[in-house]
Amino acid sequence: RITSALSASALAGALPVTVLPGRADPATLALPQQPLHACLLPRAARRGGLTLAPNPHHCAVGGVQLLCHAGQPLADLEKYVAPRGRLELLAATAGWAHLAPTTPDTLGCYPFANADPFVLADLPHVLAAGNQPEFATRLLPAPAGRAPTRLLCVPAFHATPLLVLLDLASLDCLSIDLAQPQP
Repeated sequence: RITSALSASALAGALPVTVLPGRADPATLALPQQPLHACLLPRAARRGGLTLAPNPHHCAVGGVQLLCHAGQPLADLEKYVAPRGRLELLAATAGWAHLAPTTPDTLGCYPFANADPFVLADLPHVLAAGNQPEFATRLLPAPAGRAPTRLLCVPAFHATPLLVLLDLASLDCLSIDLAQPQP
């Protein structure tokens, strides 16, 4: 959830920013959520560095496949499994090859008649979940003949202003807490 259009504008002016709607945002409630409308972030939208994307969102950056969602699948799944932590739940969804295993039973989704859009035919290089209680990351080992997958749990920016930098070549990542003074 973006709490300040000014902060979104500042970020979009400095680097490319992709915003996915979350549970409490003015977007469709059922997954996949439609992108936020540009009128909600007018200054950031004018800067040109802002992409308003659906939730979940799949894209490629520099040949690296990224799949991100705003966290609803993990929050819903946490209600039904033994306590594991959100990173372990994200790893479980990767292992199950399903991004949102509780849809449509307890997590609303659009009724798809012919195929389940949340089935993961292939794991991406990066699987990220936003709006998580804390930052966590882990590299899933690569199955035979495939690349490894970097799992990322990223906290909600309005609660924990954290910037996560990802090296696209190595999939190493670094978190920078913007609330802490930087040297």
